[in-house]
Amino acid sequence: MKIEELKAKLLDLLESDIEFRYAVAGKLGILELLKRLDAIESLQAKILDEIKSLREKPREAMEKSGKAMAKSKQAMGGGQGIKRKPGKTLEESGEAMGEPREVMERS
Repeated sequence: MKIEELKAKLLDLLESDIEFRYAVAGKLGILELLKRLDAIESLQAKILDEIKSLREKPREAMEKSGKAMAKSKQAMGGGQGIKRKPGKTLEESGEAMGEPREVMERS
């Protein structure tokens, strides 16, 4: 059998005989590489899940903070200003800045 005929027969076996294909792949170390790639892919999926989880935590904290701020605002009189004297805001009582504020007009 000539080299060309042997090559053609080997290629034909690789295409048609799955056991032969796996035996050759095993001898070449390809199966070990595939197993390592599978492990890396699995680890990568876990890392991506962790990243998604870490991104969710600040979003949840912001939502909780916003709700707490709304409750605080409501408890302080609906957010209409800080009450310094009964029935008056700081601005109304003249104590906000020590003196009444001057409004600057833009030109």
